[in-house]
Amino acid sequence: MEWIKTSDRLPNDDGYYLVYETFNNRVADDYFFHNGSGDHWKLFHIHVTHWMPLPEPPTGE
Repeated sequence: MEWIKTSDRLPNDDGYYLVYETFNNRVADDYFFHNGSGDHWKLFHIHVTHWMPLPEPPTGE
């Protein structure tokens, strides 16, 4: 998977994504959602610079 710049594109669907955020300078997960006032990251807001879909969970034991 490749990181996507938020300046290039935002997710089409509401949900959790892997993000790079500059508030703490780290990789984290955040919830992205659309509402009547625009597109939003729930926790890190404007500090998200890159995102990607979450990887598939492990399988097996």
